[in-house]
Amino acid sequence: MSVVRMRHLKLLALTSRREEMLRDLSKLGILEIGESAGDEELIKLTGTFATDESEVRSRISEIKAALAAISRHAKIKSGLFAQRIGISADSLFDIKVISEAIGAANEINDTARDINALFTEEGRLINRRESLMPWEPLDVPLETESGDAHIALFGMCPADYSFEDIRASAEASAGAGVFLSSSDSEQHYIFILAHKENEDSLLDALREYLFSQTRFKDITGTAKDNIKKLDSEIKELREKRDNLIKELSGKAAYANRLMTGLDALEAGLSRETAMSKARATEKTFMLEGWFPKRDEEKLTRLLEKYGCAFEIRDPEEGENPPVLTYNTSLVAPFGAITEMYSSPSYSEIDPNPFLAVFFTVFFGIMLSDAVYGLILALIGVFALIRLKPTGTFRSFMKLAVICGISTVFWGVLFGGYFGDAVGHIYYMATGKVFDTELALWFNPLADPIKMLLFSLILGAIQIVTGMAINAYAMIRDGRFWDAVFDIGLWWILFAGIVIAILGSAQTGLALIYAGAGGIILTHGRHNKGVFKKLTGGLGSLYGVTSYLGDILSYSRLLALSLATAVIAQVINTMGALAGAIGFIIIFIIGHVFNISVNLIGTFVHSARLQYVEFFGKFFQGGGSPFKPLRLKTKYVDILKEDN
Repeated sequence: MSVVRMRHLKLLALTSRREEMLRDLSKLGILEIGESAGDEELIKLTGTFATDESEVRSRISEIKAALAAISRHAKIKSGLFAQRIGISADSLFDIKVISEAIGAANEINDTARDINALFTEEGRLINRRESLMPWEPLDVPLETESGDAHIALFGMCPADYSFEDIRASAEASAGAGVFLSSSDSEQHYIFILAHKENEDSLLDALREYLFSQTRFKDITGTAKDNIKKLDSEIKELREKRDNLIKELSGKAAYANRLMTGLDALEAGLSRETAMSKARATEKTFMLEGWFPKRDEEKLTRLLEKYGCAFEIRDPEEGENPPVLTYNTSLVAPFGAITEMYSSPSYSEIDPNPFLAVFFTVFFGIMLSDAVYGLILALIGVFALIRLKPTGTFRSFMKLAVICGISTVFWGVLFGGYFGDAVGHIYYMATGKVFDTELALWFNPLADPIKMLLFSLILGAIQIVTGMAINAYAMIRDGRFWDAVFDIGLWWILFAGIVIAILGSAQTGLALIYAGAGGIILTHGRHNKGVFKKLTGGLGSLYGVTSYLGDILSYSRLLALSLATAVIAQVINTMGALAGAIGFIIIFIIGHVFNISVNLIGTFVHSARLQYVEFFGKFFQGGGSPFKPLRLKTKYVDILKEDN
């Protein structure tokens, strides 16, 4: 349960064996490849490695586009409920896997492009049809144009003007014939015929009504004939498109091939990215990286297999190796919570074992309903068994099980079973008051002061634990007296306060004076001058108010536990007033809401106590998580090989 010790590797290998060696390193998954520093002379003699990253990324994009295309038109299980494909690592490295996926992707993408082109063409035809609809009632060929003796105009006037006024004005000024095709809320659609000699007076009259001429380019025949023709073309396009979609849907069988190829390409991309950090000559390349000390024998065997020249050493002063923590299966899921804050630095103590205990306890106390906890644990178990999640999601499902069990435990101690639902159900069934106390310890609603004191005691325990971890780190680093002065004196002061409160005032005051005096005399020891040393000590002593504030923050354990119980009681009371059927409906909806809201609040506030009150006492963070070159897949499961 600690930060794993790391070692540094520098190797020189033949370029001819690069790909094979990188594949074996990926399968091993223990080496994080970093930038090759080297000295100036070496850098002058080498260059960066030429990689195929851009080509690989392009192929990945093609396969993703193909997967998206068949997903739109075929039923493919994806996400949480997808059945992952089992494949050996060597099969994933087979170039045939990638070539088959690329071939399938090209075929699918060609069909998808044809479908998209048909959609575009259909949209164009529909727009043209819509533009002709206002002219459908007009039995006049749309190619009709003005001649030597007459003028013919198709056009529109705003619907704000009366058509009768428009027609009267055109007839009076130019003796024109004005025919209304149709009107809508915005326009009148008009066809006008007049003698050529009256053109100027006609246009002057129409200008008053904001007439705008419409021209139908490359259209012959009436609007009705053209609409009929367009309907036929649209129907034909849709039939053709539907056939292509049906053809594309039939290619859903390619999905596994595409997914496997995509994972193979992603694995290849990780190798190419790693090689972009290498230094290279024409026939050799040099890599540097970090690996766990415990895996040194495995790595050495592999490097010797490929005839590499290599150097392995411990971290040097000033270096910051990547951070890998090792914990038991119960503690490991809590690493996801720590990483939301920050990874520990390489020299720090792993906070996860301590966080696991406190977070689990605090979560259970805040949610504090046995049935809510059981539901949460069952959801986690179902997800782990049925969905077989990986990565962070798997960690959170394990957290759901662990924290659910904790909630059941505290719910039983506090007597919470859907709040006070047992009493309401018993009364509705028998007409009698349920007067049995279900809490094995005490009911926080009935005794909130006791709950508050319990919360503050837990807070004090966690804060003292954080200080103890800090003291241990100081002693480990050879700073024994710093631990005594900066941590031990505070404990003497705190012990004095507790003893004085419990009744032994004389002993308590003696310890308070000893602790406070020691803090004043020693906490400014790094300052220059007696005055600055004393003022530094006094300033540090004022920090007792900060510790008091930190302990009071744990009153949120009381607040969240009461919130869960009170909301549950309100839901049950409202349901009881609504009769049996109303009770069931309100009960289900209300408690789903209560679980959802309080799960979020419980998680946030439990995490806050760790991040602010607990981590603030010893944890710095800022470490870089260990990211080895390994086979990280989304769609396939790498089958374990028998060695």
